[in-house]
Amino acid sequence: MLLSVSSILTRSRRCDHPFLAHLQPRPYSAPQTLGPAPPISYNLSHVTPCPSPLATRYPLPATRYPPPATRHPPVPDPTLVLVTKIAAVHRRLGEAYGYPVWQPPGQPAIDELIGTFLSQNTSDANASRAFASLKAAYPTPQAVIDAPVAQLTEVIRSGGLAKQKAPRIQAALRGIFAERGDFDLGWLAELPVDEARAWLIRLDGVGAKTASIVLLFCFNRPAFPVDTHVHRTTRRLGLAPSTASPDKVMRIIEEHTSPSTFYPLHMNLISHGRAVCKAQRPRCETCVLADLCDWRRANPD
Repeated sequence: MLLSVSSILTRSRRCDHPFLAHLQPRPYSAPQTLGPAPPISYNLSHVTPCPSPLATRYPLPATRYPPPATRHPPVPDPTLVLVTKIAAVHRRLGEAYGYPVWQPPGQPAIDELIGTFLSQNTSDANASRAFASLKAAYPTPQAVIDAPVAQLTEVIRSGGLAKQKAPRIQAALRGIFAERGDFDLGWLAELPVDEARAWLIRLDGVGAKTASIVLLFCFNRPAFPVDTHVHRTTRRLGLAPSTASPDKVMRIIEEHTSPSTFYPLHMNLISHGRAVCKAQRPRCETCVLADLCDWRRANPD
């Protein structure tokens, strides 16, 4: 239907023409405050998940980690435990007996070697008497070699086990002279400890304990001797297995403590073994190491 111009103008005055309706004023209304958006939920039950190629090739376990209630406490590092325990033993023995300081020996290393032979399986007093008798009868190592073995046996009889010790002393001295041409052992101080100890052990009748005594006492080299007192106390304390040999104890101590502690720890373990940690009746009630001792824990009475 065609509209005349007059009708358009008439309607435009009333603003009710369909083309001019948007020009009609609207009443003002304040903007509404929007509340929180409603939660959106998606129904994905119809969706089939597509597995990852890595998940197919390397599937994860059903439970990656155990729940907190089933977790076990961390296991302490046994090496750190042993190092800490040896340090505690060294500190307490030092507080009880002092910290012995190494002093240069007043005799040549060859005499220390002979004295170590004589000290085996006997008391210090008996070993000292036997050594004094030997030096009075045979002032030089060559005189010891040249002596009849029966006569040497009688000279050192006060040290005990003379029939075994006399030929061993002579054999060791012969081995040293045959290889070096003299009886000077000072050159051992320049060798690495393992090489020097291995050379001494090659001599007849010389073991790791005797070799370590020569290296530690004569040259202050980092070698840890294990005599009967050290062997007993270290195993009772749990610093070494109860079935460990002296050589095994030696290796354990050397690998788990500082070389600077070898001399004072060795001397204090001997003192403690003689005074408190006796072989037959240990005096655990007066022991400064009782709370650290595995043997005491297993034998509380």
